[in-house]
Amino acid sequence: MNVTIASNAHFIDRPTARRLKELGIMSVAISVYGSTGGVHDRMTKQPGSFDRTMEGARNLLTEGVVTIFRFVMTHFNQHELDAMLAMAKGMGAYHRLMGNMTPRTDRSRDPLDLRVDRETFGKITKINMEGHKLPALAAPDPDQRAIKCGVSWNTVTLNP
Repeated sequence: MNVTIASNAHFIDRPTARRLKELGIMSVAISVYGSTGGVHDRMTKQPGSFDRTMEGARNLLTEGVVTIFRFVMTHFNQHELDAMLAMAKGMGAYHRLMGNMTPRTDRSRDPLDLRVDRETFGKITKINMEGHKLPALAAPDPDQRAIKCGVSWNTVTLNP
């Protein structure tokens, strides 16, 4: 089973990053909301969260864990798009731009107010389709005939 962890990376110190590597974790996907603390922390509403996230990312990268920045794009950070991409490249992390906002599960439409403008959404889509590719994390099984259902094969989500 290939395991990818989604995290804010706040608690990934060097020993934890090393242990994740030893356990064979395929990648860690980290939600990042800006290229600066001011923008990122505004979205998380946690002062210092950018610094903790970046420290965790550096620990993962130092230990050789495939690290993917999931840049959640909003109208608050769309002006930092190029800086965010440069940050990922400079650190040696992969990236994925997340630009699609949807209503919450309680049907509140509030998240839709965070959407990027149309031009930025087009740029995000183009970058995701043509730009920096995510790593191939696992070789496909040569005998796919036994796979009947994607549940527990493609995706499993565990919440704390």
